[in-house]
Amino acid sequence: MEEPTDVDPWWSVFTVVSVGTLSVLLVIDRYVELLAAGAAYTATWIIARADRRSGGKGEST
Repeated sequence: MEEPTDVDPWWSVFTVVSVGTLSVLLVIDRYVELLAAGAAYTATWIIARADRRSGGKGEST
């Protein structure tokens, strides 16, 4: 029985596309996490600023 010496080109393409897709998804996921953290920080800052303006009564004016 002979061992195959050639690598199927479709396997190479599949591997490159799979690794590339996973890399892109990981990068997008990291940016989504950063955007979510920024949005949470901004919302907290706005709420705290409104609370200070109202004298700490928890009401936004």
